[in-house]
Amino acid sequence: MIPTMNIKRAAQIWSLSERRVNELCKTGRIEGAYKEEGRWVIPANARKPVDERYKVSAPPALSTMKNRPIPIGVTKFRKVSEEYYYVDKTLMIKEILDEKAVVSLYTRPRAFGKTLNLDMIRTFFELSDEDNTKYFRNRKIWAEGDEYKAYMGKYPVIYLDFRPVRFEDWFTAYEKISKLIIDEYDRHRVLMESEKCSQMDRVYFTKILTGRYNTSELKSSLYMLSRMLYEYYDEEAVVIIDEYDTPVYYAHKYGYSEEMTDFFRAFYYEGFQENRNLRFAFMAGILNLSNQGIFDGISNIKINTVLDKKYGD
Repeated sequence: MIPTMNIKRAAQIWSLSERRVNELCKTGRIEGAYKEEGRWVIPANARKPVDERYKVSAPPALSTMKNRPIPIGVTKFRKVSEEYYYVDKTLMIKEILDEKAVVSLYTRPRAFGKTLNLDMIRTFFELSDEDNTKYFRNRKIWAEGDEYKAYMGKYPVIYLDFRPVRFEDWFTAYEKISKLIIDEYDRHRVLMESEKCSQMDRVYFTKILTGRYNTSELKSSLYMLSRMLYEYYDEEAVVIIDEYDTPVYYAHKYGYSEEMTDFFRAFYYEGFQENRNLRFAFMAGILNLSNQGIFDGISNIKINTVLDKKYGD
């Protein structure tokens, strides 16, 4: 009897997302794949189909790279890696996986490459219909072997950028935070349409999308979304939060710190502490606010405040 594997195992071996492997099975691109009891069964010796959507090119020559512009203010990893001079920082991913920290906080000065690095992390870990391997095949992380490639495109991602929360009053700041959370829920709307979503979760999801939530429900939104993502994908969520410190800084500047701290203390505690639906969480900002109360009770956070250029631009 020929040994077989499931979609999850094939995705790990071939460094593709499970969704992509499923699509390859459906379109007959994997020789010998067949369905059994509603699940795809793949021969263990099946070859990874050639991706006809992309050309795999050799790394650009050094002379070509030198002629590329410096990515000043460009924070999208895909764009930078293809169009700009890019200093390879992908071994940051290896360090993350080796350290196995659940929650990592990176504080660096402004214009230090924080957002670009977070987008690199997102591109590497996030489940996607696109084959993102093309952005990493010629990078240092790819040379580290299958142990690290197995994490590529494996996890659903929650991404929040709190950069726009710069207001003089709590009400306006709260409205903007709410809108950013609503937008992220909307990006994952497929959860609500799934049979795996319970009626209670569907009601909660609808409340968030339509703005009919209360403050307590919004404080739980990070935890709730990570749980629903886990139940849908059968993989823990990766949470990425950029400029986590901006709302707290402006709250302190304009005198509404108590309300802001109270909100984020509950938001992060529920989302990070003892959250079994969480694989990794990454936060970045300029300030280390660990003594401001917003991380009270969170014991699984690694605070990285070393001011070096190891992962800067």
